[in-house]
Amino acid sequence: MSYPMFVLMITAFVNKKMISGKTFAAILFVNAGLFLAVGGWDMQALEANLSGAFLILLSAVAYRSILLWREALSVKSAGFG
Repeated sequence: MSYPMFVLMITAFVNKKMISGKTFAAILFVNAGLFLAVGGWDMQALEANLSGAFLILLSAVAYRSILLWREALSVKSAGFG
C-alpha cells in the first residue's frame, strides 16, 4: 500500500467521510499493481517483503499521527479550538 492511499483512508476515517466509489476502485487497482510490481506471485519474495511492508505501514501511521497532532495544535493556537 502506498503512503498517499494510506493517508486518504485515515483522513476519511478521522473526518468520518466515505470515500467515493472511484477512489475506492483506484485504491484497489493501485494496490494490485504494487503487489504485482514487487513480485507478489513469488512466495519467497513476498515473505521477504512482509517485514519491510509492516515497517512502512507503521511509519505511515506515525507520520499521519504527527500531521494530525500538528493540525490540532495550529487550530488551538489560532484560537479556533
